[in-house]
This record gives sequence, C-alpha cells and structure tokens, in this order.
Amino acid sequence: MDALDVMKVCLRRWYVMMAVILIAAGAGAGLVRDQAPVFRASGNYALVYTHGEDVLPNQADPRSANPLGGDNAALLAEALADELRSPTQQRARASAGTQGYAPGDPADGSSFVAARPEWSKAYVVQAWGPSPDAVRDVVSDVLESTPMIAQQIQDRAGAPRSSQWTTFTTAPVQVSALPPSSKMKLLIAIAGIGLLAGAALSILFDRLMSRRRARLAARQQADDVDDAVATPDAGSHVPSVGPGAVNRQGRPLHEVHPDEDEQDARQDARRSRELRRVR
Repeated sequence: MDALDVMKVCLRRWYVMMAVILIAAGAGAGLVRDQAPVFRASGNYALVYTHGEDVLPNQADPRSANPLGGDNAALLAEALADELRSPTQQRARASAGTQGYAPGDPADGSSFVAARPEWSKAYVVQAWGPSPDAVRDVVSDVLESTPMIAQQIQDRAGAPRSSQWTTFTTAPVQVSALPPSSKMKLLIAIAGIGLLAGAALSILFDRLMSRRRARLAARQQADDVDDAVATPDAGSHVPSVGPGAVNRQGRPLHEVHPDEDEQDARQDARRSRELRRVR
C-alpha cells in the first residue's frame, strides 16, 4: 500500500479521520490551557580569604597551612560544590516542587544545582519550580549555608582557622519567569499525531469492513444456491416414485400436493441458512 492508497482510504473513511482529529484537537487545547508557568531563581557565590590581618611581612603566609587553599582555594571550591550536590544537602535544602534542572532537561532528582560556568570564577546556584517564593527560598538557603559548610570542610582537612577561606554572595537571588513553550508548536505536534493515528485507524476500519462485506457476499451466494436447489424449475420432470415413498416429514408422496412439497423444501433451506448464521 503506497501513499496514494492510504489517501484514498482516508478519504473513503473520512468520518474516522474527523473523529480522531477532533479528539486530538481537544486534547491539545486542554494541554495548552493547563500549561503552568515555571520560575527560575539564581544567585552567585565565590570564595574569599578574610584573615588579611594575619598576613605579615617577613613571616610565613598562614594560607599555606591550609591543604585546600592552593591556587586561590580551587580545591576547596570544588569540594564545596560537591558537598552541595550531595543527597544530604539536596534533601536538607529542598522545597516543594523545586528542581535542579531546567524544563526539558533529563530529570536527576535534584532540588537545586551549584556549578561554576567556564566564563566565571563564581559559582551559580539555581533552582526551577512552579512557585517563585519556593525557588527563591531554596537558593537563599543555599547561599546562607555555604560559609558554614566551607568551614566544616576545612576543619575536616585540619586547616587552622587563620588559614581558612569563606564564601560571600557576589550576586543576590534573582527570580525570573521562563517563557512558556510555544503553543503553536504544541498544537502542530498534537495535530500530526492525530493525523497519523487517524490514518492508521482508517486503514484498520477499512480492512474490517472489506472482510465483513466479503463474508456477507459469500453467505448470500450460498443462500442463492440453496434457493435454486430447493425450488424446482417450472415444467421440470418429477420422477415417478413407488407407493411406499415418503417425503422429509414422513408423509407418503402420493398424499402430498406438489405445492406443499415445494414449501417444505423452502423451509428446509431456510433452516439450513439459519444454522449457518448461528455457526
């Protein structure tokens, strides 16, 4: 079956196509109407050394005693980001409906994300969700907790307090509403699915109806044959029978009128057709 055959079937079964397209249009309109807005909150933090008064001339730099402080605390920054991405911190800072991935990205079960863009030295904390207050609270909570978490990491590493780095917020929390997905694209996509489903159902319905017509034609042909056998032609020769011959009802043939015998034959043919229909 080529494209032309499919088009002919769809035109012949246009009512099936129309029903499927109307259902798809209704579903698309409902999805467009129920689209919920999505909000994104973001804030930045960076690491800074705040014990400048302990750095004295002709004395060892106290920062050198911090095993995580080399290269402007790059190792500490990565350890802090990893800690924020841990399941413990994700559960502790989570809020209802927030997620750490943008709409359309693969779901990873996170409530927020903390990462450093390649073009920046600061880390960006982001959260997405249906409520602007919820995403703002999550990002604010994360930014407020980073100094304490950074201190705990350095304490575990054995760094003296005078050598420890801390975090500060380089960009306050900002909330923005993401533009909704294109309604026209959504409707076109659903309409395309409706056309494909309608064409498939039209072909299926056409095959079923064709098989039904073929069965009815074969049954009608069999009925016509039975009628032709049961009804003798006018003027046909009826063979003579002996005095003891009987018909299908057990009556002697010499007592049966020809019209009655013909009527009995038709009744037998009718019962035979009814039995075939039951089967």
